[in-house]
Amino acid sequence: LLVNYGEVLRNAGRTDDALAALETARNSLAAITDPSNQEYRAALSALGRNYLEESLAEDAREVFTTLLATFDAEEQQSPNWLTARSNLAIANATDGRHKEAIPIYEEVLATGADVLGSQHATLRRIRSTLPDSYFAIGDAENALATARRAVGEATEAHGLGTVGELVALNNYAVLLLRLDRLDEALPITRRLATEMPDVLGSDHPRTLIGLRNHASVLDKLGQDNEAAAVLSSIVDIQQATLGDAHFDTIVTKNNLAHLLETLGRSMVAAELMRGVVDHSGPDSGLPPPARGIFQLNLGRSLISIGELDQAESALNLALELFPGNKSHEAKVQDARARLTAMRSAARPKHEETSDAVGT
Repeated sequence: LLVNYGEVLRNAGRTDDALAALETARNSLAAITDPSNQEYRAALSALGRNYLEESLAEDAREVFTTLLATFDAEEQQSPNWLTARSNLAIANATDGRHKEAIPIYEEVLATGADVLGSQHATLRRIRSTLPDSYFAIGDAENALATARRAVGEATEAHGLGTVGELVALNNYAVLLLRLDRLDEALPITRRLATEMPDVLGSDHPRTLIGLRNHASVLDKLGQDNEAAAVLSSIVDIQQATLGDAHFDTIVTKNNLAHLLETLGRSMVAAELMRGVVDHSGPDSGLPPPARGIFQLNLGRSLISIGELDQAESALNLALELFPGNKSHEAKVQDARARLTAMRSAARPKHEETSDAVGT
């Protein structure tokens, strides 16, 4: 009952209460039953999944390692064992232990299709996450090959233009973007930006991710006006569906403002950044470094439109919120140098006069 209750709490978004219920179930079952008891295993599996949902990777690794130890030799390669192995690999990858995750991923992929079926959710998840682990260890060749294979398998299983194919394509495009293979990424992201709104809906989270990726490719290729148009369309959707104070809306507005500033549209950029800063104050829950970056971008735009005193305040706060980061500090100092130059240029030049004094 506690396991079921914990799952209900997790689905309702009450994560802390869910974890407490599942940990109680785990401890109670461990004290009174054999570790191979199916209820005990169910408690461990649910607890581990909750830890993964909360990115508590070390806790998840410990739970899934304990769970796998409850299987005897005859049970290995069973559906539950393969799923637990997959979750252990995901926990390793989440914890940055990609060299430990990759052999487990490969093992489950090699044997799992016959046991689970080629399109089982466990295998689909591995296909989407394994390229990230290859990329993390610098193995671009295997990362690309795995992502391409995932696209082919999704197309074969679901067909062209389906959700499964578009999601796999998006994962592949992200990898190409991270590898700066922009000419290859562009036709994919352009297709995703066109098809995802029709297939998933214009305000679906995956649609917005696809649009943001397309904007990133356009931006890196120097197609700034088109990138700004895409980001502007995302902001319109997020404002209508999520509201101005939502984290995703704030981040997209910041990215759009940064791009508009580079295009010389500083007045619009400053207005956007004022809105970002208004919704990312101390009570917003946003981390101070993010707020420091927002203040920096606001300061840059305020310098461009000549509001120098407000710009100086924003830059001071940018350093206060994000101290010790050399890259951020260098950008703030560059902005301060520009601010000083603007003030010098605006200062009236008085002709020097002097009275002659004889001796």
